[in-house]
Amino acid sequence: MTQTNGQDKLIPFSRMNGLGNDFIIFDVMEDASLLPDDISETVWRHIADRDNPATKGCDQILILRPAGAVSDCFMDIRNADGSQAESCGNGTRAVAAYLAKHKGLTNPVIETLGGQLACAVLPENRVEVSMPAPKFAWADIPVAEEVKTNGVKLHDELPPAFLVNVGNPHAVFFASKKTKWMASKYGSELEIHALFPQQANINFAQILRDFERATILLHTWERGAGLTKACGTGACATAIAAIELGATRLPDGTLRTEVDIMPPINRDRNESDIITIRYQPGAETYIMRGPAEFEFDGKVKL
Repeated sequence: MTQTNGQDKLIPFSRMNGLGNDFIIFDVMEDASLLPDDISETVWRHIADRDNPATKGCDQILILRPAGAVSDCFMDIRNADGSQAESCGNGTRAVAAYLAKHKGLTNPVIETLGGQLACAVLPENRVEVSMPAPKFAWADIPVAEEVKTNGVKLHDELPPAFLVNVGNPHAVFFASKKTKWMASKYGSELEIHALFPQQANINFAQILRDFERATILLHTWERGAGLTKACGTGACATAIAAIELGATRLPDGTLRTEVDIMPPINRDRNESDIITIRYQPGAETYIMRGPAEFEFDGKVKL
């Protein structure tokens, strides 16, 4: 890598998280040459390394680049392994909070490879994102061959999975227990399953029946990052799957269309550390709402 790629420069960053899902944010909207598009995956892995003394590591790296006329920025998403991702739900909320703090944009529009995302920064460090309609067709996930996406068998030891694209590909498994164990055991294998030409995020979900609200415990093996403390798009995919399958229906037949997703970081099952998804089948958009927090600012040499 040459010096023009910023090898010998100290590049400023902000470290943020959404429910423990942590990010290093580089703002190069005013000088995109600081982080050109051709930076190698090795450099991204170095930044995301948990042993990096400057960044402390992260699940994803988010580079804020100049955008088109209808967006406030383009969010270039790099996984911890250096690969590029189309969408990141928790990261979108973090970037929206960053833009509110540093640019005064309380209703930013963020462009990603997965689509345009309109955001609203709310009190108490919470952010609401209007997400584009999910895709259910097998070619849109995408998968390598035509399958029934609301019940495909991916592993002999697991129940059928619900496949959906919410800006990136997801498989959702519902189980009555041991979702963390399942994510640890099967996640890495299923991420690279032959059915997924672009790999996939793998979610293991447990519907909690002892709550008045529709609440789901979720463990996600995130494509390119592994087990994470939370996954925003995984929360979206899981809530959508539950609603589409009728799993949030009340005894009287009413379908609950708002779901609270409880990520692994929420160990005491509190009502704050959750991602809330409001989804109406057939609608053009749906809502994701959750927290975003600042950790620290710093500088790192590439």
